[in-house]
Amino acid sequence: DANADPKGIERAKGRLYRVRYNDTPRKWNFDLGQSSDDELIELLGAPKDYARSTAQRLLLERSTSETVTKLLTTVDDSKVSRIKQRHAFFALVGTAVLNHQHEDMVSPRLLGWFMNNPDHIIRAQAARAILRMPKFRANLIENLPKSRWGDSDFGKLPPELQLQGLIAISTLPDSP
Repeated sequence: DANADPKGIERAKGRLYRVRYNDTPRKWNFDLGQSSDDELIELLGAPKDYARSTAQRLLLERSTSETVTKLLTTVDDSKVSRIKQRHAFFALVGTAVLNHQHEDMVSPRLLGWFMNNPDHIIRAQAARAILRMPKFRANLIENLPKSRWGDSDFGKLPPELQLQGLIAISTLPDSP
């Protein structure tokens, strides 16, 4: 009850309490900001969403060329988990599209990921990223007919890809 004020509950100082399940171990001195880029890249595949999201954000904020190279390798590595690949990809897209850094390193790979990546989430988001980069949008539009989006199997594609395909097609110039 919100109005109840049981004994022992401190309400004056605004304390926050962390609830743990049974004897779940506590993490002390947990500061991802002090982690190296390699440690953060490893955390992109962590089971906890907080660790993945924070590692992704920190990598995006740092965005050195060495980090971008390692992230590109992670996205292309078929041996790493799909979750880790996706979060590495999201960090790369954030670096290139949102921060406009390292576009020359990321953008050539975007079209390849759009055309060939087995993960439909990465393919859809690659198309979306290319559409947000005007100088590379022509590459996407030029390659649409070569992709699966131009054939009769369009309806068999995952909904995420269908949506990005329709958005991309809507940006095509009107035919004469």
